[in-house]
Amino acid sequence: MDTAALEQMLARGEDNALLRFTLGNAMYQSGRWAEAEAHLAKALEFDPAYSAAWTLYGRALDAAGKTAAAIGAFERGIAAATEKGDMQALKAMRVFLKTQKNLSRARPQPPPQSAPDWRPRVNAPVSSDTWPSWRSSKWRIRPSLMDLQIRGS
Repeated sequence: MDTAALEQMLARGEDNALLRFTLGNAMYQSGRWAEAEAHLAKALEFDPAYSAAWTLYGRALDAAGKTAAAIGAFERGIAAATEKGDMQALKAMRVFLKTQKNLSRARPQPPPQSAPDWRPRVNAPVSSDTWPSWRSSKWRIRPSLMDLQIRGS
């Protein structure tokens, strides 16, 4: 979407919630999430009950990697949509919020600093504790036959 006309309107002083929402949407669609976040935050300053702006604001925050802020935006947006009676935005934000909470729980946490390093060392001595034995496989060879083959060769 060409945002030049919208930015000209903004430069002329025609600043309002709908203009900021439209600019934020255009920036979000083009992958410019920081700019989308700024425009949508301004739209929400104009109209804190603008539930569509809350939805897109949360999505822009999530796309920018600000998961905690996105969860907060979705929660505030759900409250605004409930007050306003906007069921479509309410359902969308509930889905996004549930997804974000599930993803934040599923993201692997970095190991604690005191955890031992389990990666094998390059020059580590090989022992039966560190490398699986051929005897541990499911196709076991009888030890007596193996002993005969080793002694015979």
